[in-house]
Amino acid sequence: MSSNEKAETLKELSASYIINYRKDSSQGELAHALTRVGLGFDHILDIGSTAGIAQLFKDIKLKGLITIIGFLTSADSDKQPPLMDALNYICIVRGVFVGSKQ
Repeated sequence: MSSNEKAETLKELSASYIINYRKDSSQGELAHALTRVGLGFDHILDIGSTAGIAQLFKDIKLKGLITIIGFLTSADSDKQPPLMDALNYICIVRGVFVGSKQ
């Protein structure tokens, strides 16, 4: 989440926790601190952030679901882990394609 306006929208939709990746650089630690027994999140919606999949793996719990919606070209693909890392974290990574704003 990158803005207060977006955070308010998610609160209205009953999101349990909202982390602003621009303000919270230690979001992995925060993800575990906020959840029961420090397990991490059940489901992460990543909406075009540049944080990268490696960070999402740190935030998700075992058998969790990461949904990546959209893609920003500013993300450095050379620094992203291989998709097979999802096996190490025992989670599901789902990609959702969205069209351009244009």
